[in-house]
Amino acid sequence: MDAPAGAAVTVNPRALAPEIRYSRSVALQLAPEIEAELIAAAVARGSSVDRVAREALELYQKFHSPSSRRPRHRAREIAWTRRPDAQYRGEWVALEGEAVVAHGADNRAVYESARKQGFESPFLFFVDEPDASLSAGGWLPLEHD
Repeated sequence: MDAPAGAAVTVNPRALAPEIRYSRSVALQLAPEIEAELIAAAVARGSSVDRVAREALELYQKFHSPSSRRPRHRAREIAWTRRPDAQYRGEWVALEGEAVVAHGADNRAVYESARKQGFESPFLFFVDEPDASLSAGGWLPLEHD
């Protein structure tokens, strides 16, 4: 059915991506343990190495393609930062949309807390104390002697 462990595995590229025209076949030299797992998976499924390799590549592409790494639009998080909740003053917050999913004084701990909750890329923001010295501007009257 398939090549024994330790032999080079030849993968038919048409089976991996039938929509692309190839003029040659591709031989993959895999580490022996990866090759053995690939062959074992094909045997266990009653399938070919080509099909198992194609499925693995499709999964890889799904999670590692440039389209899966597009930057997220964080409009809701950015809107929250314009009017932060006063209870978080002096703290770091991790946001998901308008929801605060973690907060605290240590940004690393806040980040890790959000990651443990399943948020892959938490949006962190420090809620600063309002600065009383800021003003809306204007002119000061000149003093004349």
